[in-house]
Amino acid sequence: MADAIQFTVPDDDFIELADAGASGSVLHQGSASGGGDSTIILIEAAIKPVLAETTNRFKSNPASLYLKSGESEPYFDATTIWAVSAKGDQLLSVTPSA
Repeated sequence: MADAIQFTVPDDDFIELADAGASGSVLHQGSASGGGDSTIILIEAAIKPVLAETTNRFKSNPASLYLKSGESEPYFDATTIWAVSAKGDQLLSVTPSA
């Protein structure tokens, strides 16, 4: 396996998980600021998803994965992976398959 890449995932916009590759695994490492853990929403899409400015801001984009702190999931045949936190900055590590 390749080395893990760490990302700080914000709650105000989707970020691209650059260099994640087509397959590998993602791990939610917890809060970046120590202010409480939150769910990270991951979406596989060729173009950047738009984060709606409403209380239902995640419902307009079909999520591929929801990760709570400490959870890890594999991904396969991904195009581009985008991530956003439900609340607060969160840490995510991605380990692409070699």
